[in-house]
Amino acid sequence: MSGTNGNGTSSNLAFDEGTCERYIFGELTKSEQEHFETSYFNDDSFFNRFLAVKDELLDLYSRNELDVEKRRRLEAHFQLTAARRKRLAESQTFIRSVTQIADRSTPGVIAPTAPGSKSATPFETLKRLFTLPKFAVVGGLLVLIAVSFWILRRSDVNERVVGSDDKTPSPASVEPESEVASQHTEPNENSATLPTVNAEQSPQPKRAADDLETAVNRALPSTLDGVAPPSTQSPDPSTTQVDPRDPPQPTVAQVPKLPEPSPEITGDRTESVTLSSQSRSVTKGNTATIGTATQSVVIRMLFGSEAYASYSVRVSTLGGQTVWRASNLKTGGKALAVTVPAGSLSRKDYIVTLEGRSSDGKPETIREYYLHVDRQ
Repeated sequence: MSGTNGNGTSSNLAFDEGTCERYIFGELTKSEQEHFETSYFNDDSFFNRFLAVKDELLDLYSRNELDVEKRRRLEAHFQLTAARRKRLAESQTFIRSVTQIADRSTPGVIAPTAPGSKSATPFETLKRLFTLPKFAVVGGLLVLIAVSFWILRRSDVNERVVGSDDKTPSPASVEPESEVASQHTEPNENSATLPTVNAEQSPQPKRAADDLETAVNRALPSTLDGVAPPSTQSPDPSTTQVDPRDPPQPTVAQVPKLPEPSPEITGDRTESVTLSSQSRSVTKGNTATIGTATQSVVIRMLFGSEAYASYSVRVSTLGGQTVWRASNLKTGGKALAVTVPAGSLSRKDYIVTLEGRSSDGKPETIREYYLHVDRQ
């Protein structure tokens, strides 16, 4: 494919709106027509500008806004074949439907103030605006946003106040230093006073040891009489008995680590969809569901027009951006199937345009299909 400079200029031909209109009206020579078609087949920007001029001419014609000369030239060319006449009729039907819907959905306009009457106050003007459905919805959203913001601010202030209260110590938990010091310095009434033994007053070490043992025995409570001193040897685990009064140690259950779930595989490797209607409503028939395992989408188009020498298919968004295109396709019947990579399609709506090229090399739009893509 040849390069472009972003302004619709290819290495073959610079885009000219007048030449494009002459091509649409069928007024170019055969060599000029071939040169023009080569340019828009090799250059996406050139092709998109060609479609824009064509759609604009058809819309102006359908709205009765096209000047008399161009209207005569367009009718003379589009009345030659059934496919072109059908394209004109579809464009007129579409414009008429859009106009009727727009007329029904247009809100009432606020009547201007009559000359000499008293001017409305700002409050009355706002009141009139909010009587319209569109402005009432906008006003309701603004009020809801303001109330939500006020609630968030209020909760933030409450959290800060609660946090500061938790950090402030209560007066009851702070004890005076004098009371703490008195608790540590006052002797315990229940504790026994051990006599002081001076080693220098006992000339014999054995007698001093006996006196110390006697003093310790007197100081111990009477409830310990007859109790043997603790043994310094390690207890035998086989003979050790557990005191039933001791609470059992809690046992922490080991939770097994579950394996991480593998990603769910949805859809088939190939998704198929058959397009037969030009309706722009989403139905089960014109919806292609792409799963995680889907690699390609087979689009089968049914048409009932006459056979052409070759066909081309273009998949574009509703905004006119081409995402996939194929040309020089052959078919022997009234149906054509193409395979589109699943990665080229997102979760949105598309227009599938089927064009036929007759033996003289001139392309014609056979039908435009509506395709809805859903992903799992």
